[in-house]
This record gives sequence, structure tokens and C-alpha cells, in this order.
Amino acid sequence: MAGVIVRQAFVTGASGYIGARLTAALARGGAHVVASTLPGAESGIPQLRGVVPLGLRIDDRRALAEAARGSDVAFHLAGVLPGESAASMRAVNVDGTAHVARAAIAAGVPRLVFLSSTAVYRPSPHLWPLSEDAPLVEPPRSGPRGYGQSKVAAEDVLHAVEQTGRLGVTILRGSTVYGPGSRSLAWLSGALDMAVPPLGRGARLPTMQWLFVDDLVAALLEAARRPAVTGRTLNVVGGELASPLTLLVTARLALGAVPAPTRLPAGPLRFSYEAARQALGFNPTPLARGLRHSLPIR
Repeated sequence: MAGVIVRQAFVTGASGYIGARLTAALARGGAHVVASTLPGAESGIPQLRGVVPLGLRIDDRRALAEAARGSDVAFHLAGVLPGESAASMRAVNVDGTAHVARAAIAAGVPRLVFLSSTAVYRPSPHLWPLSEDAPLVEPPRSGPRGYGQSKVAAEDVLHAVEQTGRLGVTILRGSTVYGPGSRSLAWLSGALDMAVPPLGRGARLPTMQWLFVDDLVAALLEAARRPAVTGRTLNVVGGELASPLTLLVTARLALGAVPAPTRLPAGPLRFSYEAARQALGFNPTPLARGLRHSLPIR
């Protein structure tokens, strides 16, 4: 589908695992990319033609606005992950989102694409697979204390900004991401060659819909190219449900590393991606194929 041509983009979190890949994809597509990260982390930004790396504080609204000026779209990926303090969640995930949105308005950027998370959903097994209107966790009045709560609060900030009519917003709620070099698969690489592998850290991971990083990057790009998704919130998730054991079995079968037991039955999906399929043409990569691209060949 033909859409908006992104000639210039502003990216926050550009040195992160997802942000670096988004920056590279934009640059290789011919866009001029102003790529921001924390001061001192600029070396993690891809060094490609058309990419301008900047070290910026997330609370420096004036510097953010100057960096975003002239962009067709802003991608807001900067954030802290689970395990950080409640104060950090508030300062970066919530207040930082407000700073980026206000900076985009000041710079005259027409649209913002925000990467949220399926952690925003309240546990609701009776509603599986959850669509975008499923119940969300509720941050306490004192402010968000967990990752999911901070993402809900950040979405609320963007909804309020969007109601002013000065910035178009698209929100993508992603599930856990994997891909080449991802930390989420570090435990799996070591377990593949063992006859009876101790799952270790992997055993503590919940059953989830693993999302291949290239699929998420493609969805972010499509969200920027399609004005029709302005004002939309979309789940962008993996198409298969996998526990750590299922992931290990799938990886063994996909790579032919060592014999594996028969395929484990798939459970019901936790999150629906039907809206993203219709709006963005989103079609998640099969887990076995994604793992083949992500893990060393044995």
C-alpha cells in the first residue's frame, strides 16, 4: 500500500536493541535520521550515511525540539525496562514521554509513533486473546510503581496531547522481542547443545508470544507510513505462544542441533494481532524461522 514517504525522522532510544535496528532501516531506506540516546551512549547508534547521532537528556525539551525539527515523524522508543525503580519509571517512561511529545509539537513534527508494551494489560485469562480494548492495569494515584503501570501512564499522556489536535499519535504495544544478539535468548544459546539442558534463567521466563525484532521494526515503519493509523493503538506481537521449554524444543528442531522431543502443543494466544494485521499488513514471522535467523548455526 502506498503511503507517506519518510524523508526525515527523529528517533529516541536509538542505541537500544530495537532503536538501533529501526535507525538502520530508516537510513537504508533513504531517510535522514536524527538518532538520539543518552549522553555517552552515542557509540551504540549505527554509523550509517544519513544518521546524525546525538546524546540528549530525555528531560531537555528544548534540545529535543531542536533535534526533531524538520522531521516527518518522531519515533519514541526510549525507556527503562522492568527492574528499575519506580522513580526511574516515572521520570523516563512517563515524564520523558511528555517531554518528547511536547518537543515534537514545538518542532512542528506532525506525527509520533510510540512503542508501548503488552504489559499494560490486566491479567484476564477469560478474555484471551486480548484485543486493544481489554482492561488495563491501573497506576495508583501516587504514580506508577511497575513497568506496565508506567506504560499505561505514558499512553495516557499521549492521549491527552493528541486531544489538543497538535500531534497525531500511533501506539504499538509490543510483546517480548527476540532476534540476533538479543539478551532474551542468551540462556537459550547455552542450552541448545546439552543433552538434558538446565533451563536456568530461561525457566523463570513466562509463557509468551515472542516477537521477532524485524517484525517490530517493520511495524514501526508501516505505522509511520500510514496516516490512517493515526489515533490507533495496535498490538504487535508474536504469532505463537511459547514457554521456555517450547522455545528450546522449537530451536532444536529449527537448527537441527540435537534430537528433540515431539512438538509441544500450542496454547491459546494471550494477545490478538488482528487489528495490526488489517491496519499495517502485520504478519509475524513463524517462531522456528525467527530462531534460525537469531541463533548461531550448529
